[in-house]
Amino acid sequence: MRTKFFAFAVLALALVLSACGPTTINQEAQPVVRTLNVNGSGQVFLTPDIAYIYIGVHSEAATASEAVDANKVQTTAVIDAIKAAGVAEKDINTSNFSIWPSQQYSPEGVVTGSIYMVDNTVYIVVRDLASLGDLLDSTISAGANTINSIQFDIADKKDAIKEARAKAVEDAKAQAKNWLMPLV
Repeated sequence: MRTKFFAFAVLALALVLSACGPTTINQEAQPVVRTLNVNGSGQVFLTPDIAYIYIGVHSEAATASEAVDANKVQTTAVIDAIKAAGVAEKDINTSNFSIWPSQQYSPEGVVTGSIYMVDNTVYIVVRDLASLGDLLDSTISAGANTINSIQFDIADKKDAIKEARAKAVEDAKAQAKNWLMPLV
């Protein structure tokens, strides 16, 4: 048993020592690879030509059906005003409709009853920004009582993105030249 253990220890030591030796005797040094990383930046400034808006109607009533009916009448008037302002039907979409009860409390904290609340939100795309102010005025006059998240954007960004990328590449090339000049 002792002989087997001694033989195993010698083999393990030989294996460890063989791993410490060089893999090849005549190995050439690897050539130095030089790299240069630069980041370019390109900016293009544009004037927005489109807006995305959430316009909503919030209604409250003693019963759910009264709240829904009141909200429907008011929302229909708001959508009619949006269409009259020149927004195409394809650019008008209902994005949210919610109904929920809300308990009412006395000053002492006792529940006195419930009312029902209804929210109906319409998402619209405005392609004529010159008419945006009049559109908002007419929707408020028609009964809209929430206007959220007016976001301005560019309808077609392809050319602007292409131009910004080209400027970024030119910027990166200029930076690379500045870095390489001292090395020459």
